[in-house]
Amino acid sequence: MKSLTPGNIKAFSRMFLWIMLILLSCDDIFVEDITGFTFQLQSPSPGLKTTGNQIKFRWEEVPGASSYQLEVVTPGFATAHKLVFDTLLETNVCDTIMHTGTYEWRVKAMNSAYSTGYFMSSFSILPEFNISTRQVTLQSPADQITSPESNFIFKWDSVEGAGYYRFRIKENNWAGDSVFGTNVFSTSCNFNLNDGIYAWGVAAVDTVTKKQTDYTVRTLTIDKTAPGIPQLVKPANQDTLYNPLVNLIWSKTGEGTTYNLEVYSDSELKNRIIEKQLTDTSTYINIGNQGMYFWRVNAADRFGNTSYFSPASVFEILLPADISNKHVQLLTPADKSTSTRSDVTFWWEETEGADNYRVQIVTSSFSNPGKLVFDQLSDSNSLILELEAGNYEWRVKAINSKYETAYSTASFTVYGTNLSDKKVSLLTPAHEALSNQSPVQFTWEKINANAGYNFMIKKNTWESGATVHDTNTNQTGAEVTLSDGTYVWGVKATDPMNGSSTEYSVRTLTVDLTKPETPKLKAPANNLVTEEYLIEFSWEPADATDNGLTYTLEIYQVLNNAVVQMTGKTTMQKFLNYNFEEAGTYKWRIYATDKAGNQSSYSEYRFLEIQKESNLSLIHVNLMAPADNLSTNLTSITFWWEKVPNAEVYEFQLVKPSFSNTESVIKNTEQTGTQIQLSLTPGSYQWRVKAKNDSSETNYTMRTLTIY
Repeated sequence: MKSLTPGNIKAFSRMFLWIMLILLSCDDIFVEDITGFTFQLQSPSPGLKTTGNQIKFRWEEVPGASSYQLEVVTPGFATAHKLVFDTLLETNVCDTIMHTGTYEWRVKAMNSAYSTGYFMSSFSILPEFNISTRQVTLQSPADQITSPESNFIFKWDSVEGAGYYRFRIKENNWAGDSVFGTNVFSTSCNFNLNDGIYAWGVAAVDTVTKKQTDYTVRTLTIDKTAPGIPQLVKPANQDTLYNPLVNLIWSKTGEGTTYNLEVYSDSELKNRIIEKQLTDTSTYINIGNQGMYFWRVNAADRFGNTSYFSPASVFEILLPADISNKHVQLLTPADKSTSTRSDVTFWWEETEGADNYRVQIVTSSFSNPGKLVFDQLSDSNSLILELEAGNYEWRVKAINSKYETAYSTASFTVYGTNLSDKKVSLLTPAHEALSNQSPVQFTWEKINANAGYNFMIKKNTWESGATVHDTNTNQTGAEVTLSDGTYVWGVKATDPMNGSSTEYSVRTLTVDLTKPETPKLKAPANNLVTEEYLIEFSWEPADATDNGLTYTLEIYQVLNNAVVQMTGKTTMQKFLNYNFEEAGTYKWRIYATDKAGNQSSYSEYRFLEIQKESNLSLIHVNLMAPADNLSTNLTSITFWWEKVPNAEVYEFQLVKPSFSNTESVIKNTEQTGTQIQLSLTPGSYQWRVKAKNDSSETNYTMRTLTIY
């Protein structure tokens, strides 16, 4: 055997190195090239949308692959903002739990020398479906319609996830009595309704979760009732008219009604000469020929409901008479007459065939007129006018639709009015008025065209009071500034033509310009905290002598970003109860108003906090006596328990022998106290107590008792 030399060792090392290189490269020589291999992603399927969060990734196994690279991102590789995971797997299976979102995933197969390209797919995990967040969209009928139809097909849009729909109809509104209700497996329902106002609604129901949407509600009015038959008003039946222009008038039968007018020239209503559709209850028609005419009207509402026609009414047309050669006879004032009254009555005889009269009055004469005093048409044969003193002429002519007479003329003189038996009628202020305004406006009626007036104000009394104001005027009013106090004011009239005067017409007046003192608040105390919702507010006048005041209480709710006024109640009492509807922070103040209307300054604000009532459901009533399972020969028993904070009443029940096997109820009552005494006969009993307030209650606490 040769010995190892440095040369041999070096040669041996080189040989060992070559052997190792050959061994390491054998895998590459025998590993399959999978570079161009394709495979299918199986689960989740492309575009899957699911509410489940357990995801099973599956893909086809690739021959020759020793591992797989799985990558998941959200929402996608092109816009990825979060890599969910990136893992190397030895199998074609991966199960994991994922959150709601949109995802893309991809896989490539690998071995020690080669890898395929990535194969990509996407899926979404949706929030768990909850139908209660959806809303049913109603289609028809439209909301708040009014219809003469009685049979309706109610329709709505389908809701995703709905197994069926609850359809309801109620009277008047959604809080009204139920008219009809059913479960519908389609998106429509047919139903027949009578006249009335209805609310109808639909809710979608998920048969899997048993949840449903809120009802979507609309209102509907059914009106199949025809309007009333119009009543013919004018012309009256069998009336005779002398004007071919006829005004027809009938009664109104309702809002939004249209009327159909028919006019016939024969009593059998065959020859119709006029037909009109109108929204008013009157119209003019022009009939050119004399004769008898028959007319009738029916009504139709906006929904097409039509009434019967009114009974036909008849009128006769007589064309105007020729009155051109007739004369109007003037009666009063007679020609060249005189009057000591300023209120003059004009009267003339009626002229047959006249429709009205033209009346004219001038000062002086029509040949030399000073002023036109009156020029109007009159339907009657008389009128009364108030005239100043002076000389006048008046004239009248009769007129119809085609002809007129000549004027008839007369003159007269007005010398004034004897006022000694008359009285001035005072208007404002009213007698014994109380005013908080100054200056005060005084007014009275005009007594005639010529009169002047003496206006006087005195302090306290008319007979002996000091004169505050005294003036003569031709006006029928005056404005005077007055201070606080009681006054008497009067007016008398004088006719300058004859010097006659009335007596003074007198009234009293009180002027109060002083506002009352600010009221003092009593209760509730400032910053009171309470669970009571019924609060009594009280106050007192700052001056005990202030009588007859009214008080206005203002209450405001203090919110985070606003202060909202809730009430402004007025009372003559010095207290007022107010029932609050909800807990919260409030502030209140008061002001006073006296009989004259003067208002005091506001009081300061006081604050009040109303807290919600305590929840008693987690509290236990502690029973004191008798002890549980007590046996006694005493027949007079006092039942006693501890007071529960914020409880308003206690419900006490006593039965024989037990609540699970009740033979008789001995006592079942509610009371505010915490004791009750009863006389009992021998036997077995159970008793229990629970505490209650307006919003909650405790559970019962129970004990057993035996009397032998």
